[in-house]
Amino acid sequence: MNRTLTENKMTYIAPVNQETNHWIIELLREEVKPAAGCTEPVAVALAAAKVSEVLNNSMSELVIGVSPNIYKNGFAVMLPGVMEAGLDLAAALGSARASAVRGLDVLNHLSEEEIRIARQRLAEGKIRIELIDTEEKVMIQAEQWSEDRAHHARVIISGRHDRIVEVFRDGVCLEKMEEKNSVTEKSNAGFNRFYSMKLKDLVTVIDEIDPEPLAFLLDGIAMNQTMAEVGMASPVGLGTAFALKQRYSKNGQMKDLARLAMTMTAGASDARMAGVDLPVMSSNGSGNNGITAIMPLVAYFELKGTDRADQIRALALSHLINSYIKAEIGRLSALCSCGIAAATGASAAIAWLDTRDPEIVESTMTNMMANLSGMVCDGAKLGCALKLATAASTAVETAALAVDGIRVPAGNGLVGRTIEETISNLGRLSRQGMQLADAVVLDIQETFARG
Repeated sequence: MNRTLTENKMTYIAPVNQETNHWIIELLREEVKPAAGCTEPVAVALAAAKVSEVLNNSMSELVIGVSPNIYKNGFAVMLPGVMEAGLDLAAALGSARASAVRGLDVLNHLSEEEIRIARQRLAEGKIRIELIDTEEKVMIQAEQWSEDRAHHARVIISGRHDRIVEVFRDGVCLEKMEEKNSVTEKSNAGFNRFYSMKLKDLVTVIDEIDPEPLAFLLDGIAMNQTMAEVGMASPVGLGTAFALKQRYSKNGQMKDLARLAMTMTAGASDARMAGVDLPVMSSNGSGNNGITAIMPLVAYFELKGTDRADQIRALALSHLINSYIKAEIGRLSALCSCGIAAATGASAAIAWLDTRDPEIVESTMTNMMANLSGMVCDGAKLGCALKLATAASTAVETAALAVDGIRVPAGNGLVGRTIEETISNLGRLSRQGMQLADAVVLDIQETFARG
């Protein structure tokens, strides 16, 4: 759940109490989930799986409409199990699986038969991808007709990659997510209190929170490290991490935190963007966000020997700051949220581990956003490994600079008088200043596709 915070953030001070802790735990459970494959094509596959499930996998035609941001991010990324790109292929694989219960893991461990059916449906021209004229960042509409054309189903995903809001069969509503009911209103109010917190309050919460209810965050270490090891062991994808490890291992530089962080982070992205059939732990709807929020910390834990409780708290802080910033810039954005939000979360968590000082945590975040605010998102692809490597190494060095007293002063570019104001300014840049960027990137992609 993301929202624009600017009007509330300057005035709300959240009490550190049991209720605050409860909603932070609930938010992390909602936003930190396993995902197999890049979440934009996976969301397309999920919509296709659901609509096919409704028709018992009977299909003569499947039409998937996607928002421009879904199209942009799903254009060039490889899919797990097949190591090929294409939103039409993602839709075909989802329709062949015809089961949505896995959520964002819908493409995990596809069978040979499912892949065969998907390729056959593509070859027969049964699947079509269309652009939706919408300002919604995450929007997918799937329509399917049964083999005899006697039945029709429609599924809509909106707001979140796994948020199915409507399911229809033959004009009858089978499922509908109500925007307002007592449960959702209570959840929204709880989450909104988090998104209106002062950053200093958030650090205080992390200092005091019971780590055990958040122990599931440790699963992200195992998942993302496994993916990273694939990328470091062989030149998969762009081969960034394999090359970095070959270079740095020769002279012992892999024991340097910045180099280890960038290599491990790039490794996970190399393997994931290449379509390696393994899940990663996502953050705020993005697997690459999850990689960037987690892997610099994994490098830190490996070199520093951090205890279990502090590992959990640091992971929580990284994920929470990623969500906090993306609430302003958007779940999908023309800005690279891996560099601007997730890496800022990782950097803040490293500063917290080193100092426990909220001022230094804020200095770290300020420096990160001042540094990487110009990183543009031009879609998910093999080249993301380079951006993630840059973001990870910058996260480590920026935390160290903040400890040394370096902080970009207010009035320098986007930097405001407070950290909350800086995040708000970054949101304005994303929402207002980058309005044309996505359209230009989309046009570039479509021009390339036409040859």
